[in-house]
Amino acid sequence: MAYTWIRTESTQALLRISKAEERLLEKRSYHKALLAEMEWLKSDARITRIAGNRLNLSTVTLDRTIYLSGEDG
Repeated sequence: MAYTWIRTESTQALLRISKAEERLLEKRSYHKALLAEMEWLKSDARITRIAGNRLNLSTVTLDRTIYLSGEDG
């Protein structure tokens, strides 16, 4: 009877470990997807596109750019 109980508990422990490993892999995959999404949201191209389309900002700033030299005079 003790052998049967030990065997059953051992099997249940292995099943719980297996399920925990599966959940861990799913969470890691989800975390990677979230990181990729975050990088996409922060991308310069996306921000520039939003600035132009939604905020009507222009990316042409060459005629309005003032360059300051580090020299006196």
